Amino acid sequence: MFLSLLLWSASAPFYVRLAGATTLVVPDEYSTIQEAIDAANPGATILVRSGVYREHVVVNKTLSLVGESRDTTIIDGDGAGTVVSVTADNVNVSGFRIQNGEVGLDLKSSGSIVTANIFQETGKQLSETRANLEVFSEPPVSPVWRYLYDMLEARYTEVFRLTVETSVLRVKVSGHNDVAQLSLGLFYDANMDGAPQFHEFTGYASRDKVTDVSLAGPPIGQYIIKVQGYDVMGNPGHFEREITTYLGYGIRVHSSSNCTVFGNSIMDNYAGLSLGSCSGIAVYGNSLIRNFEGIIAGDLVDSTFFNNTVSETIAGELYGVGISLRASSQVNVTGNSVSSKAFGINLWNSSQNSVTENQLDSNAGWGIDLHSSPGNSVSKNKISHSNGLDGVRLMFSSGNLLTKNKISYCEHSGILLWYDSYNNTIVDNSIQRSGYQGWGHGHGVEVLFSSGNVFANNSIIGNNHGIIVIEAYENVFTENLVYSNPLGMQIRYATGNRVYHNSFFDNWGTQGSDETGGNSWDDGYPSGGNYWSEYTGPDDFSGQYQNVTGRDGMVDSPYAIQGYEEDAYPLTKPYSTVPRLGDLDGDRTVSIFDCVIVALAFNSIPGDPNWNQNADVNDDGAADIFDLVFVALHFGET
Repeated sequence: MFLSLLLWSASAPFYVRLAGATTLVVPDEYSTIQEAIDAANPGATILVRSGVYREHVVVNKTLSLVGESRDTTIIDGDGAGTVVSVTADNVNVSGFRIQNGEVGLDLKSSGSIVTANIFQETGKQLSETRANLEVFSEPPVSPVWRYLYDMLEARYTEVFRLTVETSVLRVKVSGHNDVAQLSLGLFYDANMDGAPQFHEFTGYASRDKVTDVSLAGPPIGQYIIKVQGYDVMGNPGHFEREITTYLGYGIRVHSSSNCTVFGNSIMDNYAGLSLGSCSGIAVYGNSLIRNFEGIIAGDLVDSTFFNNTVSETIAGELYGVGISLRASSQVNVTGNSVSSKAFGINLWNSSQNSVTENQLDSNAGWGIDLHSSPGNSVSKNKISHSNGLDGVRLMFSSGNLLTKNKISYCEHSGILLWYDSYNNTIVDNSIQRSGYQGWGHGHGVEVLFSSGNVFANNSIIGNNHGIIVIEAYENVFTENLVYSNPLGMQIRYATGNRVYHNSFFDNWGTQGSDETGGNSWDDGYPSGGNYWSEYTGPDDFSGQYQNVTGRDGMVDSPYAIQGYEEDAYPLTKPYSTVPRLGDLDGDRTVSIFDCVIVALAFNSIPGDPNWNQNADVNDDGAADIFDLVFVALHFGET
């Protein structure tokens, strides 16, 4: 029935009535949509001709509300209130352009469907400013990776309460002439004590003369602002603080179950789609363009987002998030495309969710962020061009699985574990070309203040640094391929880490570095250590002390790690579980014919005349020197 109505709305002459259905036509029979709803019996269909209807509609009974065309059937809220409110169950809304209100469509329902509509230009904002505030010079005393510790000690502390549901919360500080740079941090004061705690940090901080942070779908409650005088000339210096709450949504779904939102175009709103306290919601095939925030959800369970497109944050206003989950569980986020957003996909205080096969491109911040979120699965995502921060970032997040993600062209780190992220498993990921913009960062994998994590069988290629571990303990790195990075692996101020069965190829600066010692760079005998491509000593002896005649696949003398450690049993060839890449023609042998396949497609990308998908060995969207090297490294294998 509903599909017939939808097809009719898209193509059939408007005067046609559906046989057997009770149908009311606006404006033929009723001059307004609300009049038709009030007159309709449950189960009726209300057909609305093209035109502009300046009204606020309340659907309080089960029916289908169908517009003639979503381009020409317009419900306009005249700049205020909720344009369409649905409070009944099993309501279908399709074929409208709903615009110019604080909320486009508000859905509190069960079993309802919202499809094939346009939602645009909703929301309002409220701002509150404090002027001429004082700040003193408090330059950081800790290394940059400890900035949060310094921020907690900053003298300027302000507490405020958020009392209404808000799509976006923004805090902005502006330094006067006696201030060059301020550091700003935002905390959610969960225990309501007015003092910021380490784990209350929301994950958002910034630094500049004029700088701001914003939070998508913030919970109602108490917040704390910390301002640190990073570079202050006055004694004191002065600044202004502005708090802005952005209210309103293209679509708001709350206290609802088993509803479907699909095939809608949602644009130019503060928040495109918001879901709160819902279960069994399916959101798919929607296009969200130029919203401050794309999809934000809080207290959501047993739901799915798939095949949605989120793009084009409005520049210069907010650090928008493509898809955000807060306090949510059992949500599948699959097959979505998020581009040109400040941040891609964010999980905050959320567990048992799956983030799979999403495409994240050209995000100014991180691609995927897990913040205070344990027990999630992040797999098979393609993340590229995180221009300011990281491909995947974990903060206060433990017990997660990151697997088979393709991460490339991130400015800071491909994968970052930062602050109290324990017992995560990071396997089978490809991380390439971090630091391509040349800002001095560019880590393939970076681990800070996080312990007990396992990194296995990852390919870390062509980054400024391969793997860097700082103040992080008892992590395991095994069976990883670390290739063509100026620095292969570095451990600083950390002990108890284990590094074995990795293959370090052609890292032309330093292959391995351990500044403090106390870490293990092999797995003992007979398991062995790592392969170091430039270390090609003889293998004439075997045994724990390498004093028994006979080969054992290990170089007879230890490999010196720069600093304080050594690999006592360096391998003579790459560890056997490194993927045998390069058999492109399927003849079970890596031969000259496989090299020719890459050569013919060399320097091509999808769409080029010579493009060959088989030549893209590492699946980074280009046939290049990395693919040719992979084939060459396995030449002759069967």
